[in-house]
Amino acid sequence: MLLKHYILKQIFQCAMVVSIVLIVIFSGVEFSTIMKSSVSGSIPHGLLGKALILQMPFLLSLLLPLVLLLAGILVINNLHESGELTVVKASGIDTFRINIWIMNIAVLMFFLVALTSLYLEPKASKAKSQMFKNIDKDFAISNFQPGQFYPILKGDAVVFVGKSLKSGSAYGDIFIAHKEYKEGDKKPIWNIVTAEKAAKNNMEAREWGLHNAWNFAFKPGDKEGEIITAKDFFVSFPEEAKQQLEKSNFEEMSLRKLSMQQHSMLAMSLLQWRLSLPLSVLILALFIIPFSYENFFGTQFLRLFAAVTFYAVYLSITLVFRYYISVGSISFLYGLVMPPIIFSGIIGLYYCRDVLFYCWSSLWR
Repeated sequence: MLLKHYILKQIFQCAMVVSIVLIVIFSGVEFSTIMKSSVSGSIPHGLLGKALILQMPFLLSLLLPLVLLLAGILVINNLHESGELTVVKASGIDTFRINIWIMNIAVLMFFLVALTSLYLEPKASKAKSQMFKNIDKDFAISNFQPGQFYPILKGDAVVFVGKSLKSGSAYGDIFIAHKEYKEGDKKPIWNIVTAEKAAKNNMEAREWGLHNAWNFAFKPGDKEGEIITAKDFFVSFPEEAKQQLEKSNFEEMSLRKLSMQQHSMLAMSLLQWRLSLPLSVLILALFIIPFSYENFFGTQFLRLFAAVTFYAVYLSITLVFRYYISVGSISFLYGLVMPPIIFSGIIGLYYCRDVLFYCWSSLWR
């Protein structure tokens, strides 16, 4: 029991350090993406921290399986290199027993990843969607700086203002390009509006009063669009493009609600992805011993690099099955169980390699 607690304590402490390092690195990458959106005007500066926090459940569910794999390799390899593992084996504890110990902490990590992937991530997606809706709803023209283009409504509209009037309560020299989706049309209609002056008309309806404006409406490929001229009229923006509604709604659904959407292959593919991440913890835990022992990998750096590559391959195969589920080529259950079965078969071949090699040699004697 003392040896078990010692090894598990080492793995847990190493996992904490590895998780902090990976979260800091990937949070920095994600923060740079959010900053890019903030500079373009899509996200106000005051919501940068909230946007990053809402992205954390996704990062955790993606990184925690890798954290356990890397921490286990570091600890077991260090014990092997220092000779401590030789002493452990001399006391009658074999590799199978060590694997059982590792699976204990893997089960705890499984429930943690399941919590983040199946519960926290939908909650964060819902909060993030609401945050963007509020940004679209409450965007005030006083936030726009003259001389810059501002993409809004998740890229479905672009606004340019030439100059500020009345201390920011109105603007002059306005340009607006907005995509409008109509039922039955596969391609959107582009509404191009230019105006001498714009002022907010209705906050709830998000209408702008445009004065001395020109409105051009056309579809991609049209040589000439419909031209409407008016002295004063209003322009309003829809909350979201139709193509984004279905996807965002599924991402906000809990496990129970998502499992009830069996008629939608898109929902089933998302459910497969969310369930595959916790399952990956148990599969990757079985590969800790092979990555730690085998001399084929050489230095510790190569072992860690091989482990990261291996995890990337696992995710890629899972995403391939997710794609085939989304297009209806395979069933949900088949796409869920096949990646674990493939990699379980690989680890099974590894542990049975001596028997297989003996049988193969016997055939050629």
